[in-house]
Amino acid sequence: MKRLWWDYVTVGGQVDENHREHRRVYLINVMLLFTIAVTIVFFGFHLFWTGYIYLVVINLVGFGVTLTTILYLRFSYQIERAASVLNFIAFFGLGVYLIFTHDQDQAYMWAAVYFPFAFFLKGRLIGGLYSGFFFLLIAAGTVYNMTVVDPEPTATIVRTLLNMSVSILALCGTLYYYEVTRVEATRRLNNAQARLLELSTTDGLTGLYNRRHFDDVMPVLLAKARREGTVLCFLTLDVDFFKAYNDYYGHPKGDEVLQAIADVMKGTFKRTCDLNFRLGGEEFGALFTVTNPVEAETLAEAVRAGVEALAIPSADCPLGKVTVSIGMRLYQGGSDTDKASVRDLASEADRALYQAKHKGRNRVVVYQPK
Repeated sequence: MKRLWWDYVTVGGQVDENHREHRRVYLINVMLLFTIAVTIVFFGFHLFWTGYIYLVVINLVGFGVTLTTILYLRFSYQIERAASVLNFIAFFGLGVYLIFTHDQDQAYMWAAVYFPFAFFLKGRLIGGLYSGFFFLLIAAGTVYNMTVVDPEPTATIVRTLLNMSVSILALCGTLYYYEVTRVEATRRLNNAQARLLELSTTDGLTGLYNRRHFDDVMPVLLAKARREGTVLCFLTLDVDFFKAYNDYYGHPKGDEVLQAIADVMKGTFKRTCDLNFRLGGEEFGALFTVTNPVEAETLAEAVRAGVEALAIPSADCPLGKVTVSIGMRLYQGGSDTDKASVRDLASEADRALYQAKHKGRNRVVVYQPK
């Protein structure tokens, strides 16, 4: 039974407990079920006990509107519209109830139910505006009740309105404060989650994505290339003689080299669909798509030449400056190599990188399947 209730409240509304609209969807569902239960009870009560046909009709209309709202929310998932409809039902439903029961003491107890609904469904600003209008409705009903149905002196009317106003203002103030703090707490929580996600997927030194994110995204991009028949390129880059560079110039200078190479990669692969990675140590990677192999080789060569153009002095490099070796694997989705796995592509790109180093470094080698 608990599982059925939870599915109705959350899964049926297409949100989970981590969704930003979870609280409002939960409230909407609870209100809908509560409204259906109340309309059924009062429908039967007025039909079989009091015989008030107009109240029977009102409850029947309320039941129909509520059921329609449930179906609308389930099939359209328009949360804002559902909240507006429920607010409309609560506002005018309780208003009509006050009109017909203004001479009964419990009428204004039911009126207080509206204020939390207004704030929780429509937020602190719009909800506060609706609450103000509803307060005027209650005040008008109170004056009418006391002057026409049960005449009272003016002083009594004023005192009653003042007491009611203070109570409602205190309630609305509490609700407003709750909404403000809730929104701020939600904003801080979302920012913290976004920051945590960023820290878990990016490299702190270079700002590029890290190995963990590469492992997560590579299978997704491979499946997409296989499905769409596009050319997916995996580039792997290694800094030539980097250990010797660190030993000679020190690790702080080595970190500056890594940051400079990362900037070159960002400047070359700058489309929103291009992904740059620091895979570990002095090894970098890039995942990108191209329309033809020549374009991929041109981009890889641009990275190699860009690093060389930095002219960062390096005593142990043949050219006297920092250079990089690049291996690249091109995957054509829908081709004979369609069965290739992520491990295969990474391994073959590494082979191309080893060939680049074996041939003298500071060059680009594209893996050629046999």
